[in-house]
Amino acid sequence: MKYVKRTILSILILPALLISEDLNMQDLDTIYITEDRPETETGAGQKTVIEKETWERKGARTVAEAVHLTPGVTVSRSGTTLDNSTVSIRGAGGEQVLVMINGIPLNNGKGDPVNLSTLSLNNITEIEIIRGGNSAVYGEGAFGGVINLIQTEEPVYYSEGDIYASAGSFQTYTGGGSFKLPLSLSGNLTADLAGEYRRTEGEFDYESRDGSLSRRNSQGWADNISSGLDWNAGGLDRHKASFDFKWYEGERGIPGLMEFLTPDARLADSRLSLSTRYRFKGYAGQTLDAEYSLIRQTSCFSSEEESVDDKHENLSHRGRLDLSYKKETGSWSFTPLLGGVCSYDSMTSTSLMSSNGTTLPGEANQTGGSLYGRLEFSGKNITITPAGRWDFSRTEYAGWDDSEDDKASWSLTTVYSLPSFKDKISLKGNTGTAYHSPGFDDLFWSGGSFAEGNPDLLPEESFNWDAGLYLTPLTGLEISTVYFQSYTENLIQWLPTAGGTWRPSNIGRAEGSGLENSLSWLIPLKEKDLIFMELSGSYSWMNMIDKTADSINTGNRLPYRPLHSASGSCSLTRDSHSLTFSGRYMGQRFTNMANTKDLDPVLTFDTVLKLVFDSGFYSSFSLLNMGDIQYIDKLGYPIPGREWSLKGGYRF
Repeated sequence: MKYVKRTILSILILPALLISEDLNMQDLDTIYITEDRPETETGAGQKTVIEKETWERKGARTVAEAVHLTPGVTVSRSGTTLDNSTVSIRGAGGEQVLVMINGIPLNNGKGDPVNLSTLSLNNITEIEIIRGGNSAVYGEGAFGGVINLIQTEEPVYYSEGDIYASAGSFQTYTGGGSFKLPLSLSGNLTADLAGEYRRTEGEFDYESRDGSLSRRNSQGWADNISSGLDWNAGGLDRHKASFDFKWYEGERGIPGLMEFLTPDARLADSRLSLSTRYRFKGYAGQTLDAEYSLIRQTSCFSSEEESVDDKHENLSHRGRLDLSYKKETGSWSFTPLLGGVCSYDSMTSTSLMSSNGTTLPGEANQTGGSLYGRLEFSGKNITITPAGRWDFSRTEYAGWDDSEDDKASWSLTTVYSLPSFKDKISLKGNTGTAYHSPGFDDLFWSGGSFAEGNPDLLPEESFNWDAGLYLTPLTGLEISTVYFQSYTENLIQWLPTAGGTWRPSNIGRAEGSGLENSLSWLIPLKEKDLIFMELSGSYSWMNMIDKTADSINTGNRLPYRPLHSASGSCSLTRDSHSLTFSGRYMGQRFTNMANTKDLDPVLTFDTVLKLVFDSGFYSSFSLLNMGDIQYIDKLGYPIPGREWSLKGGYRF
């Protein structure tokens, strides 16, 4: 506790010292005429931005494959590209990571981790990965971090499109396209339309204790459709409005654990998302930003052999209103922001737990509200952003006492560029609190004698901080290193009871620390012919420990958190053609709290050849897991070995 207090004190004092230094460099009685101030990254959490060209060059087919080379990020797959893929950031589980599309959360009240395999890369232009929990800025779900998929809202003055198709291993086929269309000559009104269909037979061979077996019941299909309208009055960004529609639907086999196969189990799921947004920017610096979203998610799991036919429907309404004002004084700008969120979640399910312990159909509801504010101070070389938030939620389910959560959270972010080094050295630090409320499954799920929820669960709470150093010693060379620590209380963990039934409980305290390092270097080999080599790499060390008092597991590492992980790639490019080699290392991961069972370290290599022609046609060939390594990301679920994919398309 003393160490935490010293850490908080030092981070709180640092901004004051830096402001003092920055003010001493300025003559406050003098008016300076300077260039436009560049936008400074002020969001809490260390951020990595992945652009479309980068993940295409590395052969990513899904969101999971696009983010898995990021430092501090661990992706767990359970099979082919249609099977479940979840993300962990700094040791936080998939249900503790907030996943968004253009700022609209996809996490549902049921509490399941967002399956990244259901999200298409089709019309995504970049992916933001924000590492570190910060509920004050991003809300209740941002316990471990945030993944935000960005779709551009820029107007177009002529039609743009991309049509593509691919074929690959295990009889996997994909086809799709995306289009942006100007509906007015001035570009004030723009429409976009995108769709993608994927299908796989999914059957592959894997090694088990009984020798080589075939993974059956892995076939499936999925489609994604999205459309939207963007309106920019006069093209001046004063009045902007948008409407977006997104639809996902899929069905796939659930082969089950390697030791407990379910050859006839099927899962059908869907997601409908509707959102509308209006933004007004006044001439005096004021901004109003209003947004409403509706998300309906359904899932149906069936197995005749196990006599199971479960159906769940989750409906989420969310409204948000922000008011901000920007004031510039000399070399400083001040931007206060106040906002609020109202939300309503309901889940109708055939497998909820009644007050007497039996399973029955029912409906659970949760009403929530948030009030938040932050104040950004931005100078020539420094930006400081304190933030605070208050959240309230009420959960209701017939037969159980209503539960209420009332939590406050805060954060402080500081970004500083050393002026004497001409922006070649910058520092970013964050400190704050985060929390995560239990989902409907955690509270009320009924799986018969196999599993049951716990209506007495408390929200997870954490304090975390990090400090990052960013270097640009040479043109094209970027180096960063970030150290973080986190302290979590009331960690929700599913564990078997004495009778063998799995049940979640708050197990106490967990502590984590880690180091995230990355390097990116663009080296011109022959600039006249646009020939370059790009080297990139990352290494993460993460130590997540159970610190629960009087527990037999105190001092053990938490399951599925690798101590070491690394990745690297080398790309040779000429014009728009590229040849990329990449590798990924995942260290040992324990699979139980006692640290007696583990998954072996894994090292895989990929290669991708991409060709782009002046006519607009392009093609790529990917060979993933070239060494045909047999491995497991999640206990009981084998990952396919070597995979190939051939893709062709046309952009205009």
